[in-house]
Amino acid sequence: MEWISVKVKLPEANIPVMVITENEAYQPFGNIQVAYSTENKWLTKDTELDKVTHWMPLPPLPDEQFEAIKIVADNVADLYAPADRSLESFSFDIKVEGIAYTAIYKKDEEGYWVFAEYKLQ
Repeated sequence: MEWISVKVKLPEANIPVMVITENEAYQPFGNIQVAYSTENKWLTKDTELDKVTHWMPLPPLPDEQFEAIKIVADNVADLYAPADRSLESFSFDIKVEGIAYTAIYKKDEEGYWVFAEYKLQ
């Protein structure tokens, strides 16, 4: 992710993003906060901000379930990997802690299978 100048583009209204404000007290990096824009204003949960110069989408939240499912799926993925190397993805069903999921694998740039996502059944 890269910082986007507010002169170039604004984020979608009312969606939280990270912002940098000009503020001499926090030099040299400015002040980095989570805020959202609405009606030509930048707001945090507590206050209105001025001098916002750049913004960036928030990273996704950690998905602890993703890691648990990935560990289980990676241990059995070779049993389900298709012999047809022209395929770009494959999936199989697994249970983790008694809950049924579909594990989905896709090829990376080098053609290796990598765990991409899961879906609750």
